[in-house]
Amino acid sequence: MTTTSVRLTHAIQIEDRFEFHVQTLPDWEAIEFGQVLLNDKCREVLRKSIIPINSEIANELIQLLPPFWRHIYKRGVGRGIPSLCRWDPDFIVSKNKDPRFFAEIKSSMTKTGNIAIEISCILAAIVNQRRLGLEQFFIFAPSEQVSFWSYLTLEQMLLLPSKAFDGRYANGSGTPYVLLSKDHLTQDFETLTYQS
Repeated sequence: MTTTSVRLTHAIQIEDRFEFHVQTLPDWEAIEFGQVLLNDKCREVLRKSIIPINSEIANELIQLLPPFWRHIYKRGVGRGIPSLCRWDPDFIVSKNKDPRFFAEIKSSMTKTGNIAIEISCILAAIVNQRRLGLEQFFIFAPSEQVSFWSYLTLEQMLLLPSKAFDGRYANGSGTPYVLLSKDHLTQDFETLTYQS
């Protein structure tokens, strides 16, 4: 099995676990969203779709990022920003059939104290919140550090201390990412559902 297929299998298993967890909460439902709804042909085309880095649109998108990530992101994406549809959130979470928020599910395959988040994923969340009008939360699977499903808001993702990397020497997808300490994953997802 390739590294990519191992990562994909792991991600699908974590997403399935999250969907099951939400179903255990009365009146709540996690409805699949994002790439999973696209057929293989569409996903293949999207992987080749980019926004040229010197275009006005790319510049506007990069300006949405925190200043200390911008040059690293620009260097990491090279000739253009990949289609942000590839980083649409995994689920719309609803209560009594009313949409409440988007959920982007994250997990770590390592036991280190950090978790990597692709900058394109964060940029897609900024754009989708403006485009689709629903708040997006980053939901983290239980781990050896945290025994419950935890979450961070988009604003927290943008403000928490993190270090950005261009992704060229990473083992993952090879795209720019930020490294976030798992010590920040202290907010229980279920408190989020009580508030909504």
